[in-house]
Amino acid sequence: MTNDEPLACLWLAKRYFSGMSKFEILEELRRMPEAERRETVEAIESEFGDFDDTLTSEQIAELERRAEEFRKNPQSGIPWEQVREEARNRFGWK
Repeated sequence: MTNDEPLACLWLAKRYFSGMSKFEILEELRRMPEAERRETVEAIESEFGDFDDTLTSEQIAELERRAEEFRKNPQSGIPWEQVREEARNRFGWK
């Protein structure tokens, strides 16, 4: 890939995917030929990949609280199959 190819690919991706939801973008990426999909994903990673995903102390405390709550009352959890089905229905996933 030349130095200009990622920029051209990113420009094309922005133009092509404009106005699409993230779910529509993912579906469209799945339909792309592999080479084009890889170039697009690399361009997106290059443009947006530098982010800090470190959890805050508040987020860590909330996760620990939820884990402790589940340890005390494991039957209160929702089975993965139910969560998946509800998400599919809510977001129109297949």
